Amino acid sequence: MPLEGNASMLAGMCEGGCVNIPFNRTRGISMKVISVRESIELCTESGWSAYDLILDGKVDKGKIEELGTLGTLTYLGMLQQPFYRIEQPLYMIKGLEGADQLRVAMLVGEEEILDRVREILEK
Repeated sequence: MPLEGNASMLAGMCEGGCVNIPFNRTRGISMKVISVRESIELCTESGWSAYDLILDGKVDKGKIEELGTLGTLTYLGMLQQPFYRIEQPLYMIKGLEGADQLRVAMLVGEEEILDRVREILEK
C-alpha cells in the first residue's frame, strides 16, 4: 500500500501509540497464545523489537488471510512450506503456514502492538 494510502492511519500514531492501526478490521482468529518469548533474531540494533508467539494450533491459509487485514499481506504459496508477511509502518507479522507460531516485530517503543495482535489472535 502506498504511503499516501496510510495517511489517515498514520495520523497521531507517533503521539497516540498504536490506537489508529487497523486492528478493528478483523473478525478474530480464535487461537490461544500459549507463550510469548523474545525473538532470538537481533533486531534491537536496527530499532525493532521482535517476539515469537507460540499458539495452540497451526496457522492455516484462512487464518493468514484474516491476519492479512492488519496490513499489506505477502503470501508465498508456491514454497514447500508457504511463507507470509503482513506489514505496516510500525510493525510486521510473519510466519510459515502450518506452523504453531508466528513472529511479531515492531518499532522500539511500540510494544503495545504485541498486546493488540495477541487480542486479535485470541478473539
